[in-house]
Amino acid sequence: MFNKLFENNPLGILMLCASIVGSGYVMNYRLDSIDKSQHEMAEDIDTIQKDVGDLQSAVSALKAVNEYKEKLEGH
Repeated sequence: MFNKLFENNPLGILMLCASIVGSGYVMNYRLDSIDKSQHEMAEDIDTIQKDVGDLQSAVSALKAVNEYKEKLEGH
């Protein structure tokens, strides 16, 4: 099969090679794009986790202040 392709259609071989190289390039581009997206999502998740932690700390501080005020008003 390949003998006929080599002998009778050198342009076909060129197109086959170009297709293989092009497919590899597209797959590499897509994998890089996916990797970049995943990295950006991981950074966003880390930021959200930090923000939630800061919010929890702020809520705890407000609860402590409120409890302290209630104790002062109770005496």
